[in-house]
Amino acid sequence: MAADVVRCPRMAERIVCAGCGRTANALFAKCPSCGAPLRGTAGGAGPEPRTTKICVGCGRVHGAGFAKCPFCGAPGRSEPTDSGAVSRVPANGPSASATVRDYAAIAVQAMASSAPFVHLDLHPASILALDLFFDVSWGDRGVAPGDDAWRPNPAQRAAIVNLGVCFGEILRRDLGGAWEDDAAQGSDPVVARLVLPGGMRCFPVSRAWKRMQSGASESFETMHAGLRRMAGVVPSVAELDGWLDHARRFEEAGRRDLAARFYDRAEPLGTDAATHERIDALRRRGAERESAHPTPPQEPPPALPMSPAPAAGLPDSVPPLAPEMLAELVSGRDAMQRGAHGEALAAFDRALAVDPAAKEALLGRAGALLSLGRAVEARVWLDTFAMRADAEPARTFLAAIAADDAGDAPAAHELFARAAADGRLGESHRARALSRSKELASDPRVRARAIERIPELGDVVRAYQALCAEHPEFAEGWRELGVGLSMLGRGDEALSAFDRAIAAQPTEPQGHDHRAVTLARLGRTDAAIAALEAGLRHCPGSAALRFRAGIFLATSGRTTDAFAAFDDVVRWSPCHPEVWASVADLYLREGRTAEGIDAIRRFLASNPGRVHPRVQAARERLWALENPGRTRDVGRASALRGAAVPAFLARDFAGAAVLLEASAVADPIVGETWLNLGSCLAALGRTGEALAAFERAESILGATGDVTQGEVAALLALGRADDAVRCHDRGLALGKPDAAALLSKALTLLRVGRRAEAAPILQRLVARDPANQELRDAYTRAAAAGG
Repeated sequence: MAADVVRCPRMAERIVCAGCGRTANALFAKCPSCGAPLRGTAGGAGPEPRTTKICVGCGRVHGAGFAKCPFCGAPGRSEPTDSGAVSRVPANGPSASATVRDYAAIAVQAMASSAPFVHLDLHPASILALDLFFDVSWGDRGVAPGDDAWRPNPAQRAAIVNLGVCFGEILRRDLGGAWEDDAAQGSDPVVARLVLPGGMRCFPVSRAWKRMQSGASESFETMHAGLRRMAGVVPSVAELDGWLDHARRFEEAGRRDLAARFYDRAEPLGTDAATHERIDALRRRGAERESAHPTPPQEPPPALPMSPAPAAGLPDSVPPLAPEMLAELVSGRDAMQRGAHGEALAAFDRALAVDPAAKEALLGRAGALLSLGRAVEARVWLDTFAMRADAEPARTFLAAIAADDAGDAPAAHELFARAAADGRLGESHRARALSRSKELASDPRVRARAIERIPELGDVVRAYQALCAEHPEFAEGWRELGVGLSMLGRGDEALSAFDRAIAAQPTEPQGHDHRAVTLARLGRTDAAIAALEAGLRHCPGSAALRFRAGIFLATSGRTTDAFAAFDDVVRWSPCHPEVWASVADLYLREGRTAEGIDAIRRFLASNPGRVHPRVQAARERLWALENPGRTRDVGRASALRGAAVPAFLARDFAGAAVLLEASAVADPIVGETWLNLGSCLAALGRTGEALAAFERAESILGATGDVTQGEVAALLALGRADDAVRCHDRGLALGKPDAAALLSKALTLLRVGRRAEAAPILQRLVARDPANQELRDAYTRAAAAGG
């Protein structure tokens, strides 16, 4: 645990424990309140702080012995910091800084101690990681929204202070400035402020308090973006690798949906085709991992090797519950013990109809699904309550069994290892988890995931060479080896590796695609096209290979053949996100403007809500084609948007609306302008105009969360509830829905009397968050009405 030394007039040295927030005499080795190790003593006993450096090139922490950063290779660009657990301040001596605390050291130590839960470094991408960690840990609605009397418990306060300091230190290194304590508040770290260049001040730890209390409405990222705009700091391509590194870590944690948020932020930073291709390849690889599950067995196995009922952690005696709930739980447990797994599943479903948050029924249903051989369905069900701390470690153990049954060795290995390390799991189950984890460690797919964490490309290539020599049938290993060799400029060796991958798995399009790209890089475009045609004979349904062939044909000047290839892509994959942009290029190159405009519109319709420079370029191109002779005053529009921010923050919605309307006239294709204008108009009670602004924002940005929220509120205010439901559906169709969006839809359904549709949504939300009384009340209303 991180600890920080503060001056005390009565003792030579005291330590503030980051575990519970209480102060302790520095002579204690452990905090007397919570038992957390303080990792430092007044007399020097205990481990001394380890000197490290924080690289200002990539933001990572590394040992001071390196002349160059081992991650990014930046020479002489590191600044030293004390990453130890304590920051020593003499009792009566002068402070080395304007603050009582060394906030930089606290931030570094907090990042290190948070590593088991979330990866944080000093890169701006960690701000989004902080937001996601708060959402996962305390909910995107916060723990006490609207409760001015709320006070955090000691553990919550420790998280607020440590993670708030992390946020502030990232801001300081990004924008400049210095930490400053508030002497009037007794040096309370919650009110510590960051003095930024130009006299701006912000309170990062206080923001963390609000973030925990009120949820996503007080997001760290929103504050960071606003401060950057006011400071004139523009994201640069130098930040790209940090965003991709965070995306990879979230993918490794099995949260591809969250990794996509980092890819979306990374894409606008790279303007060259190679960068976009690299990001798209990483996205595809993540999608392949998620979908690489074999078909579940058709015949259910007679039983699991271990009875799932005790594995699910069902107690010997159910605590006092409603009589009907108790009866169904007992019935389900008895059926499991008799091997009547279908009967047990029905009993647990009936129990969940009574109380959708009942832990025993949630876990019992997962065990029944596993016993019926429905592993993929069980995994989806277990994800429903993945954040329920009271369901662990049984949920992790069941999830490991489900992943193992579904053939996902990397996920199963990680989950079994996590279960084996959890002392709350029964001894026999821990032994089984440990044994299976060791068995899976030799699986080539598990070893491949470990190789991906190696920082040096040369070491990665050598590791894949060793893996492929040991497992010559492992197609994925050959593909990754080929990619590494190609990046090192060893094209002929890469082609040989891709040939081995294709021979081992000819119906996998990735190997054919990588081989064609490598041939094109070697200047052998005709051979690349032939390789794609050969791949399509093995993978006739691959839209990716057809699209790649169209690109190469267009580059070679074979326009007619390129059109035919793109037509095939549309036939096989009508919603392909990139094909219409290439079709538009071909039409406009041929002088067929009307068809080019139609293709651009189709491209934008295929990419709703996507943050990507190609999407913005398509919007600008479409506007220029549809408005010949007209120009956009981008600079004036940007200045007006910036001027609207202080007016909005001061709640001068009328003044902000005037500025935003002028900005929209100067540059009408910036979706954020219309979104903010809609918010101002809604606050002024001009609901019809607000709805029109939100609809303009949706036509540009797609039905993103903020757009949908504003549009739904306006539609409900106008009495158009059915249209509000349809608006919800458009937003939910864009991606994996979050809890706030689902709750908003459920409440709208209740408002229009469609309770049967609201009930299953609310049932899943209550399973995730059983302490949320608002959800329970809404579900009760829906269920009581026959839902």
